Amino acid sequence: MDAKHLNGVVAGLLALYEATNGSINAHVPEPAFRSKLGRDFKQHSAKILKWLKKYRFAYVKGGTDSWAITQQGIDYLRKRKLVP
Repeated sequence: MDAKHLNGVVAGLLALYEATNGSINAHVPEPAFRSKLGRDFKQHSAKILKWLKKYRFAYVKGGTDSWAITQQGIDYLRKRKLVP
């Protein structure tokens, strides 16, 4: 992972995890994701989602603008002890 993306990726993963309640089956629209981001990251939400997709931590549900966290994304957070 590119070090310059690290803070945004972690913030985005935590926001997506919270928005989906940690479920890989839940999908949330971008505005719901953005509302969970911290103030410093809200303006970069589209960029953060692209990074999450690039690193396979999230994906877009086909035909919609809804996003879901992947098991790989949850494992990344658990490995760093950021979620239970």
